[in-house]
Amino acid sequence: MRRWFCLFILLSAAAAAQEAPEKEFAVAKPEQEAFGLLEQGRFVKARETAQSILAYTPRSFVALFIMGNVYEVEGSLPRAQYFFQKARDAVEGRWGERIPNTGPWRWHARMRWGLIRVAGEMDRRAEQLDLLQRHDELYQPPATVQRGWPLMKLGRLEEGREMMESVVASGPPEARLNALNTLGAMANEQDEIPRAYEIFRR
Repeated sequence: MRRWFCLFILLSAAAAAQEAPEKEFAVAKPEQEAFGLLEQGRFVKARETAQSILAYTPRSFVALFIMGNVYEVEGSLPRAQYFFQKARDAVEGRWGERIPNTGPWRWHARMRWGLIRVAGEMDRRAEQLDLLQRHDELYQPPATVQRGWPLMKLGRLEEGREMMESVVASGPPEARLNALNTLGAMANEQDEIPRAYEIFRR
């Protein structure tokens, strides 16, 4: 349930990763239906529909992306990573890494977030930071708050603390909440229990 909730939030967040034209890049109707099944949490049906699309369109980036999400929800992280990479490569092979506004940049952002999530879930923190850095070079707003946890796990506590404090000082409400949560975890990691308690109270 926790994995699905995080997936739902990040699917929504990735869609707003960059200022864009009002109209979404058009994909085929079966792909739209498959993605709708994914958003509804109907993972078995989403997988079946994606597989049927891939049977006749092997480079359907939407179907590949759906497969990555389904495997992520199931906890099959290497498979999820494989399909997210295949989806990203299918998009970048046609449009390049910097997707024009007329291209499927929303899908591209979602794929990159999928890779970021899976790297974190596989505890590949250095890889996760590299992916976050590349995200910030391609999309706005920057994913500053998402850097805190991998920095903490890599022992780069001071660097992570500075980043999170900057988010608390000037970030939007949800980002401030996440930054405080990470700051509390950092204090706890250093056995600063009273400080952690006060941060979590905030």
